Amino acid sequence: MAYIQRKDKTIKPLSVFGFTEVIEETSNEGLMKNASDSSVLQSTGVQYGYRLKTDKASGESYSGEINLAWEEIAEEDKIILHVNNKAKNKTGFTMTLIYDDFGWKQNPTGGFSFVKIAKSGFTEFTPAASIGYTFRYKPRRSSSFLSHFFSPSFGPMLHVFQNGDNTTIGAGVSASTFYNMVSVGFGSTINGVNHGKPYFSIGLNFIESYNTLTGLLNK
Repeated sequence: MAYIQRKDKTIKPLSVFGFTEVIEETSNEGLMKNASDSSVLQSTGVQYGYRLKTDKASGESYSGEINLAWEEIAEEDKIILHVNNKAKNKTGFTMTLIYDDFGWKQNPTGGFSFVKIAKSGFTEFTPAASIGYTFRYKPRRSSSFLSHFFSPSFGPMLHVFQNGDNTTIGAGVSASTFYNMVSVGFGSTINGVNHGKPYFSIGLNFIESYNTLTGLLNK
């Protein structure tokens, strides 16, 4: 018996498809190593036979397969398997499999940054809104807390900030770590009186960081 247990504890039954294992048996196979004109080989040939692999105690042997291709599985969902062994007085076991979504991920991101134009006369960081798209490697659930915490991400980023009386937009790239809490970037302004001036930025993402750390600590 198998089913999916959702994060909210609801249950979704799964179909288990059974099949048996077929064993191929041959006779006179050793003759193939001898001369092909062997009179014995020509008269008998190699004999092929097939039988089902069975358990000696009960005479039965069953295997099961679960197809999850059409199932919607989310993080923290569990797949529960109950296996009963009829050959051993109906003893059995339960196995719990946890869905793990890991690897390279991509998603939009936004936050709050401080931008400094690399030009004499701009000695202070200016607050800026930031929006971009990040590519991040998500470790396995079983990985350590530090692996999740230091997992890096990178991607293009836009910054909008006030430069005196002018609203300036900058475009560049950024890299972040500490679970997207802190990012550093480099780019160039694309409008305003300082058009084409390079700048660098330091970003903070308080909301995403809070949600991420809260989720990790609760696991």
